[in-house]
Amino acid sequence: MESAAATATVATTPEWWNVGTTVLAILAVIGAILKVGMWIDSVGGFRDDAKPVLNDIRDKVNQIVGKLSSPTMQSSSPLNLTDLGQSVSIELDAKEWASEKSKQVQNLVQGSRPYKIQRFCFDAVKRGNKEALGLPSDFIDDDMNAKIEDCAFNRGLSLQNIQDVLAIELRDAVLDLEGISIEHPDLDSG
Repeated sequence: MESAAATATVATTPEWWNVGTTVLAILAVIGAILKVGMWIDSVGGFRDDAKPVLNDIRDKVNQIVGKLSSPTMQSSSPLNLTDLGQSVSIELDAKEWASEKSKQVQNLVQGSRPYKIQRFCFDAVKRGNKEALGLPSDFIDDDMNAKIEDCAFNRGLSLQNIQDVLAIELRDAVLDLEGISIEHPDLDSG
């Protein structure tokens, strides 16, 4: 009987299966597991490498969205102040400031089209090298800078939002000096 049981066991195992095949199968499974582990590690490495790029893209999208929806400025044509922007303008005495500074700007943009005047005014109120624009370094003095920072802090706005208010008030004052109407800037310019 023993030989019949042994024969039955041998008969259920295929002829090609032996210890070498078993070892080879185990090595193949271990190799596959190692490959999957290396692939997972490389995906993790790619994810780590991609994080700074994805963060940069997210920051740029946020900047674009921020520019599209300024709380102090309406994006209608021409750009104008929202109610909040008008309130900020009053707090900063921005119209008076713009009136005082408009002659300096007019001398540099005289005869320009309204958009170029607007662009120049936005550049003029940003922090940076005023001399490159032909303006004095104290175009925005320390007192006005302190007002801008305090207003931004107290209202929970960015410096850019506050600077937008100054730029629009400055643009309006320069366009007025140039005899260009805000309502229809292209009809009045030559």
